[in-house]
Amino acid sequence: MHNFFRKNGGNIAVAGLLSIVLIICTLDFVDRLTDSMNNPPKTASITSGANQNVSAYKPDFPILSDKAIITISFDDNGGTVYTEAFPRMEKLGLKGTNYVITNNIGGKGLLTKDELQEMYDEGWSISNHTLRHINLVSDKGITDGRVVSAVKDARNRLIAYGWTNGAGEFCAPFDTIDEHILFLIDPYITSSTSSQKGLNDFPLDLTHISRQGAGENPPEVVISWIDEAIKNKQYMHLYFHQIGPQGGLYYPPEKFQKIIDYIAAKERDGSLKVKTMHELSHGL
Repeated sequence: MHNFFRKNGGNIAVAGLLSIVLIICTLDFVDRLTDSMNNPPKTASITSGANQNVSAYKPDFPILSDKAIITISFDDNGGTVYTEAFPRMEKLGLKGTNYVITNNIGGKGLLTKDELQEMYDEGWSISNHTLRHINLVSDKGITDGRVVSAVKDARNRLIAYGWTNGAGEFCAPFDTIDEHILFLIDPYITSSTSSQKGLNDFPLDLTHISRQGAGENPPEVVISWIDEAIKNKQYMHLYFHQIGPQGGLYYPPEKFQKIIDYIAAKERDGSLKVKTMHELSHGL
């Protein structure tokens, strides 16, 4: 017996030590697994179509600013956003946000996929304005399931196209939204505009963003809103539809130019910052 332990004791000791190490590693793995299940990441970075079912990014920090911030956005895929607004803003170094109706991409007189891609490549946010531009509150036959599909499927389309920067930023058609809708679509959005008009105080509530539409207001009125945001260090979300001389939802190009010239000048002198919705919600 003595000879057995003398010959094999070393092997037994090594085997015992390996068993202890294996037990420790197993316990550590179980602890890590349990921790990851109980404390999932607060945010998820969406990088490809394979991640379309990942919940939208949620910032875990307050949106603050020591000066005014302005976002310039456009609703409904108007083709003149590419032919008129985009080149004018690019010359001034300004980036915008496009809220697109995904089923209408490439429609007659509307933005094409290639045009949106070019704008995205230049730093614009390509964002969610639902699949078909339905009223999420009062559309005939609207159900919770249709609401979720309208937002989730549009987001998935944007992600599939590779437009991840902005896919979680949402704007409800007709600015019609309520708390029940927000509850339903929360997993698929990072931000949402509201039905309210006006300026926003910091810290910013990303799911209740008030907007100001240029509408038929002259540049002087829009500029007065900008000055108010600068004075009070507020956030202003200024939106347009189309840029052109036709009237209605078309804002005259020369008046649009006057507004963005003013915004660019105020950014240069440090009075405000211009951000896309993606930049705003990600603290960029």
